[in-house]
Order: sequence, then structure tokens, then C-alpha cells
Amino acid sequence: MATTPTFSSSVLRLKSELRLSKQPDGDGEAQVASALLEVKSGFIRELGSARITVLQALAFSENPVTSDQALRAVANLTEVKWVRVVLMRTLPMLFMDASVNQNQIYHDEATFRASSEGRLETERIALENEIEKNLDLLRGDTSVGNEGRLKISSPQQACPDPLPGGTLFSKGHLGGHFL
Repeated sequence: MATTPTFSSSVLRLKSELRLSKQPDGDGEAQVASALLEVKSGFIRELGSARITVLQALAFSENPVTSDQALRAVANLTEVKWVRVVLMRTLPMLFMDASVNQNQIYHDEATFRASSEGRLETERIALENEIEKNLDLLRGDTSVGNEGRLKISSPQQACPDPLPGGTLFSKGHLGGHFL
């Protein structure tokens, strides 16, 4: 059974949002499936299965107008960003080892083509920060009543502050998925 996204409506839609919709079956497909599995397990670890079920039950809209729809949109966007971070680490190796057909697809629709290593690192850090902020929001309580507002709780810090010059994403926390 193929790995399915946690919040996106389909693998095809997720791949399209990552600009990988023309990726053929084979190794590239395996890389996307592996990234989805890593992100799915990360969501379970970070949010818990009960919270994921609540978020999945919220109506998705491409044009959110309610707080619940906005929260669901944040969940979808977080999944796309998290898969992108995982693929930033794994896809370049696939294309270096791949056939001419894979290389053509990479040049036609590359998510990370023509980016210097420093630029990729800057983008990875920015994505990780956005993911962490989104996860904080997704962990919060939602009011589904007439208020239509989000009530955000601030969870206690699970790990000590990073050392000076260290990283926000320490091993054993969310950052374990990014390393």
C-alpha cells in the first residue's frame, strides 16, 4: 500500500505543489513516498494521532474564510513545506545518479535547480522555522462554535534551549527529521 499524505488531498496534488508532477514512477516516486512517510511519522510525533484526526476533520478550502478552514490550510501547507525540506536532502542525489530522462525532468521542473549550497541552506532554515511556527499553531485548541476564532495555547518547552551557536532543531526534537 502506497504512503498517502496526512493532510493533502492526494500524492498527485502534493507533487504538483512541489513542482514534481512529471516525476515518473521508480526511484523518484520512492523518494517522495519515503519523504511522505517521514513527514507522516513526524506529524504523529509532534501532534499526536488524536489532534491529527481533529485537523483532518476540518473542511479544506482553497479559499479559506473561516478559522477552521485556515487552520486546515495551515496543516496542508505545513505538510508541503516539510516534504520539501526532506526532499531537499534526498532528491539531489537521485538526479546525480539518474538517467537522461530523470535529468530532463529535473531541468524542466526542478524544485531546487540552479541554487547555490548557501542559498539552499538559507531556504532550508527558513522552511524549518515556518514549519515549527505552524506546528505550534496546529497544536493549539480550536473553537468550532459561533466564535469562529482560534485559541492558541503555548505548550511547555520539551527540550532545553540550544547552546549558543547551536541550532534550533536539536536531535530528538523536530529537528531530528531535518538532519
